[in-house]
Amino acid sequence: MSFPIAILILLMVWFFLIAPFIKLINVSRQWKNTFTEAQKRAQQQYDNKRKTAKEPKGKKKKIDPTIGEYIDFTETKDAGTTAPKSENANSNSSATEPQITDINWEDLPEKS
Repeated sequence: MSFPIAILILLMVWFFLIAPFIKLINVSRQWKNTFTEAQKRAQQQYDNKRKTAKEPKGKKKKIDPTIGEYIDFTETKDAGTTAPKSENANSNSSATEPQITDINWEDLPEKS
């Protein structure tokens, strides 16, 4: 009578412990294979794009040089922006630039 009980216990162990564990291993292998195949395909596509992409020979200008106004100019030295040369190398003097103002401050009258 103990023999059929042992078989029943073994079947229950197989059904509830061993079979789900084997299924879990198979599913994890399938996911891993799918992931590695996707990585390989992505790497192949990246390599193909790199091989087919032509390397630029040089930067081309986006705007045609015949378009637009071009003005000839000459550089001039402004006496106010250059620092005078001092004989002492440790001197902390610097050139001051004139203050530029674009608006005048005006207080608004108070409302009563």
